[in-house]
Order: sequence, then structure tokens, then C-alpha cells
Amino acid sequence: MSTTSVSKINGIDHAIPHYGFELADYETIASRCNDITYLTDVIGRLESVGVIEEIKAKGRPTKVRKIQLLLEENKYLQTTLWGSTALQVDEDFYEKNTSPTIVIVTSTIVKTFRGEYNLSSTTATRVYINLKIPEVARVLDKLNNVTVSEVKELKIDRPPMIPDEELALRNRKTVAEIKKMEWKPETKEILITCLCKVNRIDNKFEWYYIGCLTCKTKVKLIGGSFWCERCKAEPKFSVPTYRIQIEVSDTIDSTTFIVFDKEGEQLTGKTAKELADMQDENLKDNVLPREMKAIVSNEYIFQLRLNDYNLKRGLENYTVSKIFEPHVSQEVQIQKETPANSEQNTEDEQTFTQHSSMSFSLPIEDVESDDDDMPIKLLCKRKRYT
Repeated sequence: MSTTSVSKINGIDHAIPHYGFELADYETIASRCNDITYLTDVIGRLESVGVIEEIKAKGRPTKVRKIQLLLEENKYLQTTLWGSTALQVDEDFYEKNTSPTIVIVTSTIVKTFRGEYNLSSTTATRVYINLKIPEVARVLDKLNNVTVSEVKELKIDRPPMIPDEELALRNRKTVAEIKKMEWKPETKEILITCLCKVNRIDNKFEWYYIGCLTCKTKVKLIGGSFWCERCKAEPKFSVPTYRIQIEVSDTIDSTTFIVFDKEGEQLTGKTAKELADMQDENLKDNVLPREMKAIVSNEYIFQLRLNDYNLKRGLENYTVSKIFEPHVSQEVQIQKETPANSEQNTEDEQTFTQHSSMSFSLPIEDVESDDDDMPIKLLCKRKRYT
């Protein structure tokens, strides 16, 4: 039986630091944009803090809060804190503290939004405020000449947020009505919803493609290496990405919808990479995974994004931008059909309205991340994709 012995070493200071950070400067932050193989630690002066909001990410409510830091390079950087991390910023501290507040945020992912770099928290993220360490003292000294004011409220400039219950009913069309829609020069794109049943999955072009991890564009194999035309570079990582072609119908007509990555994951409950890996293990590339077969005969409310590709050219491959379960809109529909002359009904409507306002989905353009579930592991290129 083996035993472990511990001996004290005298005369040598082996003190282990209580904190250990790998703080990134602005140039390093920019170089890690959209590269989830790096978790980034940053330090800066707290300039503004947003309120805690509740949105839906992957179909379930989650808290989110934005803060803005001033970095040593005198550049501003916005950080999105997801889930329980949003609660790590204590209002009482920065509201009552008149001196500058230096914040360290660890283990974040670097992204871009509307042309600006920003950070997004992961499950490993921690927020530290005014630690008594040399790095904090250095930032205080470096930003000493920059005007200090009280921490402001960070106002988020985004369109009004609409609950899923309302989105699922908005601009409802039948398949026949969609086919008859005409293109107008002033129309860039139209969002409509349609209640349809999935009849079958057309696997003629396969249900996934190999895409650039950064921009999701399909990569090309050139001279033994992948090339991303949108990024104009060889992608650091190439991963399977959903492109599911489904034949759907309502009670009158039928057509074809195209489901891409996030919506495909919503339907199957797995990422395209997970299903592709399982398929490789079973060596049945021409057979649809059972998770995909399971959606056949199911009804969904599809939100479609129509543009000149469909309206001007008349092509019926409609792109799905969001998917709702049919029950999502039923409560709103019931409310609309219930007579309003009943006092009890009025109270029920008010209760439902208040409940709906507590949980909502961001418009597609403004969904920045749902990285509260981001696994902390490296993504590796697999030999079969290279």
C-alpha cells in the first residue's frame, strides 16, 4: 500500500499567489475575435452598468447584464454578463464608492457586434472589483489623468422587445399566400410566420456542410486546405453546420423550408457536430440521424425571412429564422377570442400580460450570445474534414 508523506521546507518562500490572471491588452483582445479556443481576462475601470434583463436563450429564460470598461489603452469595451454572472456586479459597491472602480472579468469570449469588439461571459467567468493587487494599482495609475465620474447607467439601444407569444402570431400567412407574395423595389426583406407540418427531410444535398467557425460560411477545399471566401483566409477551425432542407405543408399547400444552424439545433437537441460525429462512428453517411427523423410529422410555427431571392426570383427555398412550438401562440389566441365584458377575463388578461413582459426574445439582429452554456474546451480539427 502506497503512502504520501508531506515535509516542511524551511528557509524558502513558496507562497502561492491568491489570484492568477492572464490579462489581455486591446491588441490581444482584437486578435482573439470569434476564436472560442481562448478565454480572455480583462481589466479596466468601470464606466457604466446596465440593468439586469431577462431574455430567452435556447428557449429558456436567462439573465443578462451589460457593463462598459475603460481599458488601459483608453479604449472602451462592452462586456455581456450572462446567467448568474450578471449578479456578480454589486450595485451597492459602486454606487456608494466615490473612488474609481477597477474591475477584472475573467474567462470571456471575444466577439464583434455592430462593428465593435465586445466580450461575452462563459460559465467560468468571474468578476473581481478593486482587488488589492499590483495590476489594479497599475491601471489606477495609468488612468489617473482620465476624467473620473460616477458610474453611469448603460442604456441599451435596441428595438422594443417582443414576447415569443406575439412573434409567433405576427404576420401569419398560409403557404399559398407566401407563394403569391410579390417583390417590391422598396422591400429589402419581410418577416412572416407560418404554421406547417414537416412531411419529410430532403437529404439530396445532405443535412450539413463544413463551415467556417467564425462566420458559418461554407468553406472550400483548395489544394488540401480549407478556404473561407467571406473571411478571405484559411479558417482556424472548420465544423459541421446545419443546412436541413425540409418539405412542409399546411392544410392547403406545400413548399420547402431551409433550416440552418441554431434552428437545426433547436429541432434536434444536438449540434450538427455532435450528430456528424455519431454518424461517422456508425459509418452510415447516407442515413438520417434518428434525432432528425423524429421531427417528421411534427407541427411547428416557422418564422421566415423573405427577400428578393424568394420574392423576385420566385424560388421556394424559404429560409427559417426562428421556430416556435404551436402551443406558444395558443394563450394569446385564447385571450383574443375571450369576451372582454367579464371582470374575471380582464384580470386574467392583465395577469397574462404581466407574465409575458417578464420573459421575451431579442430580435434576431440583436441576439449577441447565449454563452452561458459555452463548454470550456478546445475545438479540434478532425482528420476527416481536412
